Amino acid sequence: MNKPLKVAILIIALAIPVVIFLFLRMFGDNRFDIPLYYQSEQELPDHNCQKVKIPYKVDFTGLDLVNVKQKEITVFSVLSNLNESTLFQLARLNERLGSSYQHVVFVDSTNMFDSKLGDKVIKLDYDQIVNDWECLFLNKNLNQWVLVDEQQRIRGYYDTDEKEIDRLIVEIKILLENRK
Repeated sequence: MNKPLKVAILIIALAIPVVIFLFLRMFGDNRFDIPLYYQSEQELPDHNCQKVKIPYKVDFTGLDLVNVKQKEITVFSVLSNLNESTLFQLARLNERLGSSYQHVVFVDSTNMFDSKLGDKVIKLDYDQIVNDWECLFLNKNLNQWVLVDEQQRIRGYYDTDEKEIDRLIVEIKILLENRK
């Protein structure tokens, strides 16, 4: 084979991936989505709550949420059994996401770790939420974190271990990216 033909084949072989990349970059839409909970009657869990409207949105009426911005991505959690591991996960969450979300924590008033929670966390009355948790988040488990989007829709439930917090971080980033 002559040299110009080899050069032409090499240029074509190198140009094809570049053209594909540029095409996907210009015309592709790389979006992920996370589930919406309780948007139909079939999805509702067993609960003892009255007046659950479909599609379900978290109703903050009656809670003292003065410091909570209603149209922001929010993580709710109850930290009654706060330990060093949970504090570490909370610090990771705050470090990775900065000011892109708010975290509302219902802290037990006898909690000795209260001062270690940081300024990103909005602390609210523990006794009030224990009674309302199931009807507010349609979930009986207090030892979970709940992700609520800007439209007050529940986007996920997360345990307190490292793997679940990693999933929470990724899903908040997806919500932020899809907001643009």
